[in-house]
Amino acid sequence: MNNLSVFFAHVNDLAREKNISFDEAAAFVKNLGFEAFDCEYAYIKNNFDFYKGVLDKFGFKTAAIPCFYHFNKGINHEIIDDSLALCSNLNCKTILAIPGEFAPDDENKEKHLNLMCEGLKELCEKAEKYGITVTLEDFDSEYSPCATEKGLSYFFEKVPALKFNMDTGNFIYMDLDTLECVKLFKNKISHVHLKDRSLVKNHADEPEKVTPGGNKLYPSPVGFGTIPMKELTDLAKENGYEGYFSAENSCPIHMEEFLVKSIKWMKENI
Repeated sequence: MNNLSVFFAHVNDLAREKNISFDEAAAFVKNLGFEAFDCEYAYIKNNFDFYKGVLDKFGFKTAAIPCFYHFNKGINHEIIDDSLALCSNLNCKTILAIPGEFAPDDENKEKHLNLMCEGLKELCEKAEKYGITVTLEDFDSEYSPCATEKGLSYFFEKVPALKFNMDTGNFIYMDLDTLECVKLFKNKISHVHLKDRSLVKNHADEPEKVTPGGNKLYPSPVGFGTIPMKELTDLAKENGYEGYFSAENSCPIHMEEFLVKSIKWMKENI
């Protein structure tokens, strides 16, 4: 199996950047060697016929479906059920659950954290019936309860059925050592997002992402930034991971360069 995936949104980004049709962009991505997409639940839900048509026309599969559940605001049973049914309909075996975030002035964090755990438990219990794995990632927001290794550990302890979506570019946002954090969860890796970060600006128009500690991060093709990509991908494989590696750009510009350089690195190193 070719296990190289890319975020579906990047195909739209490429079409816009090159002023070409979506089909031309999809064909370009396919010819590079990507075989699957990561695509958000909300997008697929609102554009199901189009998305399914792209899969059928070009032979792409769905590697994983990220879904923003916002459990901190309450448990929406309908979205849980619908996201799982949609995932199953597309023969996708992985859902990335983004459980919610705290408001900057949240005075009820414990209550909201408990709601997130309850929602994740229900999601995992229902997902098991479909043969779907629910993953949690190191989400890059200072208001996310799973942005750090401590936050992830909390959820994995409370909801043992959860697996780890290793996003290589997110621990650094919290000013943490990526490799050391990932080692803590190496036996739970069930999906991988390859997101690289640069400490220097490579293009004048690149947006910066400033960490809570004040460090500036910039976009980078996979393998060309500061993240120890080879060590991370090797660690995943050494611990039995055989699933998709999904290229993710942290900004929607310079997409052709990102895709070409990223898949070259991925083919040579994975």
